Amino acid sequence: MHEGHWGADEFDQAIDLTLGEEFLYGKSDLAGVTSAGLHVGSATTHLTISKLVLRTSGRALSSKSVVKTKEVFYESPVLFTPYRSDGSLDSEQLKEFLDASYSAARLIPDLIDTGVVTLSGKAREGDNRAKLMRLFGPQKDRFLFVSEGPGLQGILAALGAGAVEKSAREGKKILNIDLGASGARFVWVAKGFLKEVWWLRGGARALEYDQEGKLAHLDEAGQIIAGELGLDLRLSKPVTRSERTGFGRALADTILDYLEEEHLPELGTKLAVTAAPSSPAAELVQFSGGVAEYVYGFQKQSFGDVGQEWGEAIRRRAPRLGVKMAVHTPPARIRAVPIGAAYYAIQLPHEKVYGSHGHFHGVRNLMVIAPQFPVGLREAGRARAGVEQILSRFDLLNGSQPFALSLDFLEEEGSYPAAAEGIFTALGDRMDHDSPLVLVGESDAPLSVARIIASWAVPEGSLIALPGLHLHDLDFLDVGEAEHGSDLVVLVRSLVFR
Repeated sequence: MHEGHWGADEFDQAIDLTLGEEFLYGKSDLAGVTSAGLHVGSATTHLTISKLVLRTSGRALSSKSVVKTKEVFYESPVLFTPYRSDGSLDSEQLKEFLDASYSAARLIPDLIDTGVVTLSGKAREGDNRAKLMRLFGPQKDRFLFVSEGPGLQGILAALGAGAVEKSAREGKKILNIDLGASGARFVWVAKGFLKEVWWLRGGARALEYDQEGKLAHLDEAGQIIAGELGLDLRLSKPVTRSERTGFGRALADTILDYLEEEHLPELGTKLAVTAAPSSPAAELVQFSGGVAEYVYGFQKQSFGDVGQEWGEAIRRRAPRLGVKMAVHTPPARIRAVPIGAAYYAIQLPHEKVYGSHGHFHGVRNLMVIAPQFPVGLREAGRARAGVEQILSRFDLLNGSQPFALSLDFLEEEGSYPAAAEGIFTALGDRMDHDSPLVLVGESDAPLSVARIIASWAVPEGSLIALPGLHLHDLDFLDVGEAEHGSDLVVLVRSLVFR
């Protein structure tokens, strides 16, 4: 396996798992996939390589693949993300890290079938995303490149730390708090569904100091915290241990006061990006992210910021929080990220799809999101609000990540005109040949809504409708190129977590 080959013994377990499934799905085909997950963040970078067994079936699942088994066989050391003084990624150091990781895994890059690269914080800013894509060279088309804002970062962490799966399996209300370099991301899930997503500024790297203990950086949130604490912190001036401890305690108290008293303290209101929701009742809380390693006592070393002080302050207060809700240790913390991607291809007959002006051009890396339109929708304003809400939740308002809208929650033909108007008013000014509006869904809703929008004289090549695709939030699409009259090939990729 470590040379990238699959032996018969590796399929035995997967074959056993499919016994009896032909009664449900028809004949199943198994495929072995080597997949990689690279996370590049403001503070740390790490790589995971896994082997997946996918089952595909042409009968009940329309060729959709399902991950039957997954096994992580390599995890890289955690690297401090290499940045130059101007904030740009150091491509040479990253290449050395990747080369060393592949060598340690006894695997050459050409044997990676697919994967995902997630970028958060400074890694997604400026030209850093383009630098990473160039680093992968000809292999970049095998990878998803996902830019994470705070909301999406929190959602992926909740998935990677097992909160969503545990909530669905046990029927519990779970809160996952992702503690990172730039802030804290709160994600509430109930019975496997996202309920609330929001975040606070002010993280481990709000205050950084050098090897001599002198202040090296204090960001905007750090300045707010220092002001609240009455600390006189200046660049190149020593930061005392008591000052760092006070800083970490302030960050911890902001979160825990909110959870215990169900409202933000004064410092929290200054750090909140948006108004904090009323703290809903949660049966269980868990922490992910780099600082969570301190919360659960897995890390003792400090790394020139206040992550240690922050995590240890939460750890000290955890027993008190546990009176109100159970405090759970997730299986993944700093590595609560996608470990890879599964994929499958669908060939759609040309008469079943729609492209404005009769043709398609290739678009890649489209993140699928599904606005939850209300039953009986008749008001365009409500449709627009639903679209804008999910764009905000997944950090898609800034335009850095292309996306497709799933209309699976649009069930009545009488709702199509209002949905079309709401979607167009929310997104019409973004539509062009390079960034088309892509509508997908299991029913004919994408076709009907697209034709209504097209009647408003949209730019050429700016609208694509793909019916017959039952997709979920955070599936990703690559739409091939096709002329009028030819079938269209769509590649669907799904993130895989532990």
